[in-house]
Amino acid sequence: MDDHASGKPPAHEQRLAELTRRVIDLESHFLHLQRIVDDLHEGLLRSEKRADALARQLAALSGRFDTASEREVEPRSLEEEKPPHY
Repeated sequence: MDDHASGKPPAHEQRLAELTRRVIDLESHFLHLQRIVDDLHEGLLRSEKRADALARQLAALSGRFDTASEREVEPRSLEEEKPPHY
């Protein structure tokens, strides 16, 4: 009995249908992964911008610290360091 008589499509049509289903599944998975990659890329860009901003802040603070430490400060005695209640 052949496939047509049993109501089943021929083997090559079954194989084609199976391959079509697999391609559709692969495309679906690919699109899902592409969305994930795009989301991760956007997060990375945001992180890079934040890191750049923090680096600029650190450089500015470091410059202020260097400027403050370069100023001449007269040494103070330990007596001057005591809190007023002593």
